[in-house]
Amino acid sequence: MLRIEIYQQNACYRIPEIGNPILTFPLVPPSTIFGLLRYITSYSSINKYNTKIAISGIYESKIRHIITNHITGISDKGKYKSNIIPTEELFNVKHIIHIESNFENKINECIDKATRLGRMEDLINKIEIITSSEKKSNSCDLSEIKNLNYYIYVPFDKFESMNSLAIFNVPLDSDKDLLDKGFLKTYRVKLLFLRVQRLLLNQINQTKSDYCIDKDGYCYVWIN
Repeated sequence: MLRIEIYQQNACYRIPEIGNPILTFPLVPPSTIFGLLRYITSYSSINKYNTKIAISGIYESKIRHIITNHITGISDKGKYKSNIIPTEELFNVKHIIHIESNFENKINECIDKATRLGRMEDLINKIEIITSSEKKSNSCDLSEIKNLNYYIYVPFDKFESMNSLAIFNVPLDSDKDLLDKGFLKTYRVKLLFLRVQRLLLNQINQTKSDYCIDKDGYCYVWIN
């Protein structure tokens, strides 16, 4: 198993169903992670069937700025109209991505190729990869959890009774075979968005828990 830590100064993981204003998911969607993994490994067949991922993260604040597009027409030389779009971004973002895959060695070798996460301008300032080990637990000392105050995505079908900050129907992955032929087919997944602390407090007394803790004290939940 791998743990990848990604730091970005600014990022926008655009919610595709909303056009104006442009809003961002609070954490990177899993489809963006799968896309990154395929890109750095020269488009290996990494997908939701052979690779499990878990996503948690934190950001300092949300900022909103204005993008102004000047639209001109061929028949209206010298004339243009302005299209003003408020755009939301996350500031000082850190993600913790856990990965379990047959491609772990290749991901580890190629991780330095990762320069962006999200839009072209969403640069990765720092990226680290750690070989980790999984420890599934029904009990834990909250003071030892490194990402206790982080946010986390968890599958709706496993945690639907839990109070969350939001529910998102996010892109999970695209069909690579169809994508290679020029067709886009996206698989989606329903996820709860909440704090790690709330997840653990809810699960700590359950006879069966669906969260895991790695050897360094980071809590995670497999999305797929």
